[in-house]
Amino acid sequence: MTKLRDNYEKAQRKLETADANLKKFHTRSDRLILANFDERLRELEDIRCEYEQSRTLSRDIHATETYIIASEEYSITIKLFYQYLYEENQFYNNISRYLS
Repeated sequence: MTKLRDNYEKAQRKLETADANLKKFHTRSDRLILANFDERLRELEDIRCEYEQSRTLSRDIHATETYIIASEEYSITIKLFYQYLYEENQFYNNISRYLS
């Protein structure tokens, strides 16, 4: 679980770095005279898009695993509660039969 969260945080940092790089490149003062500006800009946008997809995938995997664990814990809790109620009921039924 920790590994999944770490993967998500790592993907988030990569996306933030890609955003910063794209913004820096986009606001360069020499962008009009740079020979391959459009090509490099598209490349940076593609990199950012890949990192965004990676982050989304990491987030979805982490969320899915969290929901699975929460669901399993909920099921265990319900089963234990039902077992407790059953035993409690049996106890009171036994007392009732004994007193009758």
